[in-house]
Amino acid sequence: MHHAPKKDNGKLIALCLPLIILSFILFFLSNLLPYKGLWQAAGGILLVIFLFLNLRFALALYRYQVDGTSLMVFRKQGKREEKLCDIELSSALALYNDEEYKTKKPKYELCYNFCQSFASSNRAYFLFTFNDVQEKRALVIFEPSEEMKNYIKTFIKE
Repeated sequence: MHHAPKKDNGKLIALCLPLIILSFILFFLSNLLPYKGLWQAAGGILLVIFLFLNLRFALALYRYQVDGTSLMVFRKQGKREEKLCDIELSSALALYNDEEYKTKKPKYELCYNFCQSFASSNRAYFLFTFNDVQEKRALVIFEPSEEMKNYIKTFIKE
């Protein structure tokens, strides 16, 4: 079973549009204001933030796939598609939704965010043991379908 979440870039656009406008304003005003390098550096930082957000959320397509006993996450940018992770479902510890995650606040050492949208309302938090080392826990944040959530929950030992 596989799932590719739909993009919801409304909040991303609402954040990125002011970033790019302010960045260009700072670049152009730097010629008129004292401390020219400071204003250009601030504009450059905003431009880098804008580029990072667009590369991460707007230009990447994520796909989640469950094959038997493993969860795989793929990212496609342009023509290149790469497998980001392959997690054995036998190492699953918990699968939380937003409310459960905020109340339980599980402990983990590694965190991976594979969400398609900038501020998704359908996030799932998948806690598992990393490389079968019981002391090392990792968390994957992603946007699975309800069918995929229910299938993953069957592997979680209470």
